[in-house]
Amino acid sequence: MFQPFRKTWARTPRARASPTTNTLAEPERVVPHRVDGTTLADGRLTAALEPLSWNVIRLR
Repeated sequence: MFQPFRKTWARTPRARASPTTNTLAEPERVVPHRVDGTTLADGRLTAALEPLSWNVIRLR
């Protein structure tokens, strides 16, 4: 039997202006930021995600 999952962290990239990319001149223009509003309770993951974003939610 598997152990229950627990959320270890959640991140999404953010930039000062969107859309944008990292460049050689500005390699830290888009960096990961913590995603608030993610919960894991009773085996159900709930997350409030920004529109048109990609996110990483790590479970163990």
